[in-house]
Amino acid sequence: MAKYDKVARRRLDRLSMELTFPNGKAKFLDGWQAYANESARLQGRVAGPSEDASVYTVQIRQPSLVAAGQFHDSWVLLVQLNHPNYPKEIAWPTFVSTPVPFNPHVSAKSGVLCSGNLWSSTTTLAEFVVKVMRLLNLDETLPDRESGLNHDATRYWRTLMAGRPLYADLRYPEAQRPTVAASPEPAGLFGTVVVTGSTGTRAGGQK
Repeated sequence: MAKYDKVARRRLDRLSMELTFPNGKAKFLDGWQAYANESARLQGRVAGPSEDASVYTVQIRQPSLVAAGQFHDSWVLLVQLNHPNYPKEIAWPTFVSTPVPFNPHVSAKSGVLCSGNLWSSTTTLAEFVVKVMRLLNLDETLPDRESGLNHDATRYWRTLMAGRPLYADLRYPEAQRPTVAASPEPAGLFGTVVVTGSTGTRAGGQK
C-alpha cells in the first residue's frame, strides 16, 4: 500500500473517533488524544486537526476486573497505527495505566492486549475501541479452552463466571463509520469525506 494511502486511512480512523466520541467524551470514555508518533506522545505534543496521527491514547471509564472479584473503572489504552502492514495489522495495543485489567486477552505483566480478533483491515479505530469495551465486560463467546494471555483470568471467567459478561445489560457506544470517496490523485488524498449520520459533507477531509 502506498504511503499516501496509509495517511488517508489514518485520517479515516481519526474521523471515526471524532464522530463516535465528539468533544472527546462519550459513555464509558473520558477522552482520547491523537499524536503524530510515539515520540510526540512521550513529549505530550498532541497532533493538530490536519496532522497525520499514528498514535492514540484512549481513556476508558468502565468497571472491569483487576483480580478475582476485585474491580477498577479507569483505564488508559495505547493504540499505534504505525505497523508496517497497517491497516491489515496494528501494533499490539497496551494498557499503559495501572492496574491492568484481569482479562483473558491482557498480559498481567505488560498490559499488552491480544487484539487479533478485534482488528481487521476494515475495522475503524472507533469500532476497535468499542470492541475493547465489550472485551473489558467479558462480553464475548466462551473459548473451548483456557486460551489467551492470562490463563488465570480465563479460568476465572470459565468457572466462577460460567462465561457470562460482568454486566449483561451494558449498552456500548455505537461506532460511527465515515466513508471516503476514492480519489485518483495523491493531491486529492482525502477526496470527499461523507460523514455517516451527519447533516453535511466534509470536503477534502477537513472539519
